[in-house]
Amino acid sequence: MSKTDKDINALLRSKRLRIDEGRYSKTLWILRVRHDSSDLSDLSEEELRTVAWKKE
Repeated sequence: MSKTDKDINALLRSKRLRIDEGRYSKTLWILRVRHDSSDLSDLSEEELRTVAWKKE
């Protein structure tokens, strides 16, 4: 069911509809990071710990 501009504006004013700016770009970034297959074998032990710490 499609909504008119008037319907959307009414939903926004009544706080029954929310628009999250940048939601799709943030989600795309999260998916890219989650499926990252970078080779970290050339990093030192300290650098690997830093990467693991930042990931958590």
